[in-house]
Amino acid sequence: MILADQKVYGLWGLYSVPARTSGLLPDGTRDVTPTAREFIEPNYINRLNGSAVKLRELLARGGKLRTQESNAVFSALSGVLDPRFSSNELEFYGSYLRDGKEVDGAKPGRQERLRRLLESENMLNGPTGRAEIVHLSERAGRSDPGLAHSLERIAHLEALLAPAAALFQHVLTRDGQHLQDVASEVRQVWGARVPNLERSAFAEMHDEIRSTSSRAVGSRMDAVHAALRSGDYEAAIEGLLAWNELVMQTRGGAPWARMGEGKRLDVKYRGAEQLLPKGHELPELWMNSYFVDALKSVTRQLQR
Repeated sequence: MILADQKVYGLWGLYSVPARTSGLLPDGTRDVTPTAREFIEPNYINRLNGSAVKLRELLARGGKLRTQESNAVFSALSGVLDPRFSSNELEFYGSYLRDGKEVDGAKPGRQERLRRLLESENMLNGPTGRAEIVHLSERAGRSDPGLAHSLERIAHLEALLAPAAALFQHVLTRDGQHLQDVASEVRQVWGARVPNLERSAFAEMHDEIRSTSSRAVGSRMDAVHAALRSGDYEAAIEGLLAWNELVMQTRGGAPWARMGEGKRLDVKYRGAEQLLPKGHELPELWMNSYFVDALKSVTRQLQR
């Protein structure tokens, strides 16, 4: 399904954006940076044993790559794609991808310190969750208050995003139902309020949220945060509908759901039927990795 609609899904962006952020691709072109070229030529191009031209022609014009060991191009390419990393690869990818030493605007050494903390706490396996982020923040606070504060912000942001996403997905399965009935259903499962939503901590992020999205989206997020914290699920649902409408406007599309006549939900994009998270699951509910899982994965691979 991903490969069927690469333009919409943005598969190219999954690779190009982190490569560009890491200092391997320049802005606005499909070239590589001089530093990346200095690494690629001796470690990959020169190891193709003269097959680089033939491989480039295949990529540019199409054709068949014979996957027999006797085929010179395939044999040379197989040697370059050895699953074992060379010492040069370990150093290069460790510096640029794992530790992010060339990321513009990043605090020097912060990603490396997070990586070392993950290693020291034996947290390279398994998905990131709230308990882990809170624990890492507490540990980082002893030596790196800036890193600790960043991890705290992740915890506060996910405390909103995870239940908001779960509630919105639930709303998408309730076409034609009255707002009050849906809110009552949610209250029966989630209880009086959603936990971990601290107003002062979220307010501290307002400026950054608004600068990276828009003032209007920031205001919708703040309204949903306040509604979930107080247990006003009707207001939370209305806020989520307004939030989705703004997001879809920026994409040139229609909202997935809206409030119809008599405050009945009018769902245009029906979601997959799924149960709301249970009330006892809310304190640890977590949906987004904030690239910590990617850091874990790259670190594990470079340990081999």
